[in-house]
Amino acid sequence: MLRIAPLGKAFEVFATVTLEEGVSSWYVNFQEPLRRRLHGFDTMDETLDLAVSRDFASWQRKDQDELETAVTMGLYSPEDAQRLLDDCAMVEQQLANGVVP
Repeated sequence: MLRIAPLGKAFEVFATVTLEEGVSSWYVNFQEPLRRRLHGFDTMDETLDLAVSRDFASWQRKDQDELETAVTMGLYSPEDAQRLLDDCAMVEQQLANGVVP
């Protein structure tokens, strides 16, 4: 697993890598931006994810239903949920434009 954390972005990109195929899949994990600490990094997962095909030609949102449930339970405010959905839409637009996050 190769993990790519763009500086200051609210997501991390995971690449599953095999010896036979190289990168076999991509996964965008929406989370708080990484914060450097003395012995590593802190972050907080934010429920929503995006599974992306090997060639970046297609993608699928993951756990959007869990995000909606978390809003209903009061774990996320509607504004926080909208921020996550907007971040996801931004990454999807980049992919549609051929830009890899």
